[in-house]
Amino acid sequence: MACSSGSGSTGKDKDASEATDDTGADTTDTGDTGDAGDTTDTGDTTDTTDTGTADTGDTGDTGEVSCPDPIGERPPALSEHFGVFDPVKERMVFFGGNPEFPVQCIGKNAYSGETWAYWPRCNQWERLAEGTGPTPRGRARAVYDAGNHAMVFFGGRFRAKGADGFSKYTLYDETWKLDLTTDTWTQVQTTGTPPSKRILASAIYDGGRMLVFGGSTADTGLDFFPQNDVHALDLTTNEWTKLNPGGQAPAPRQYHMAVYDPVDHAMVVSHGGDAAAFTGPFLGDTWTLDLKTETWKQLDAGTNGPDRRIWGKAVYGSKADRMVMFGGHDDLALGNRNDLWVFDIRNGAWSMITTGDQINNGNVGFCDFPADFTTLEEGTPERRGAHLMVFWEAENKVLIHGGKTDCGLIDDVWELDLETFEWTDHEPASIGESCLRYSDTCASHCG
Repeated sequence: MACSSGSGSTGKDKDASEATDDTGADTTDTGDTGDAGDTTDTGDTTDTTDTGTADTGDTGDTGEVSCPDPIGERPPALSEHFGVFDPVKERMVFFGGNPEFPVQCIGKNAYSGETWAYWPRCNQWERLAEGTGPTPRGRARAVYDAGNHAMVFFGGRFRAKGADGFSKYTLYDETWKLDLTTDTWTQVQTTGTPPSKRILASAIYDGGRMLVFGGSTADTGLDFFPQNDVHALDLTTNEWTKLNPGGQAPAPRQYHMAVYDPVDHAMVVSHGGDAAAFTGPFLGDTWTLDLKTETWKQLDAGTNGPDRRIWGKAVYGSKADRMVMFGGHDDLALGNRNDLWVFDIRNGAWSMITTGDQINNGNVGFCDFPADFTTLEEGTPERRGAHLMVFWEAENKVLIHGGKTDCGLIDDVWELDLETFEWTDHEPASIGESCLRYSDTCASHCG
């Protein structure tokens, strides 16, 4: 396997004139910005999922799993996609993203307009809604709408493949819904006061509403215009309302994570990048928005938890009542991360579960790193950011897919058991892993 992007410690890929989104560590720059300025999904928020009781739906009286017909293919290596876990059919569903590999740390764009589902009980992929739905895009945010059994997303961006690096992106303020019963797309015609066109916001589902927080309104890869506004979409009336929370608000941010806290009826927001998301430092603080009183409160200042980062992803684990965070890109020498943390929302305290890979040997030059750049933590996914991460409540497990790695993009699927914190590799990577994860004889970090 050859290294497609160079390595993981440059922290920057330049998209023509734009800085990266795809590299890992950076010993000279601090960010992994996605494009010259765009740093972030997880996001995918976080990408949030429903925390209600899962219904296996189509398993039938025999208890056997109903699987789609095999199609003999899988999605391409992908980052910046967005999706949810469908608890009725028990599948991970996502749309869009960027499948274009960087070349020697030069980021490229080629957005996808495909909809995919992964069935973990079957270890099988399914294409959904082919030829219909939204135009290609990435860096939007999605929630699972439990009341309508649907995936709803807002925002995103597009730029044609091969476009000049100085050209502007098309940003969206559209809202789309995928009916998960019929697997059909509909553009939601909304009223009220919607968020402005943006990318890299977070979104949560709040019992009949989708809440969108923050993100960037920049339409080039050379700028960052982070936001800290909050908008709510009523998923019955399709009306947007701008909230005006009290208390000190978090700093404007993008590339952050957010989850819904059903115990305190609140939104928890953590990490991300501000206007300095290209050069760093990034953000490491954690906040909660009480949705009963619409009041902000800081839970953690960012001094005793995970390193500052962008592109990390988190979910709310309902069984243990905690936020679970994996991966992202730090503003230190390592860059992409694969550490695992949990956040006790009630006590405002982080706990590290696994340290992930650790830096071992420095870079030789720009985009040039030795095979032993890191000391690997065995049995864990490759270091990454801009991946998809969803919560499978019925099994108390997390699924992750894809993302940006030191070696470009990756196409694997991993499952994390939240009882044991053990990882299972459901769909091994065909590309995007550092060489030492699949070979004992490596000339460089990526091959």
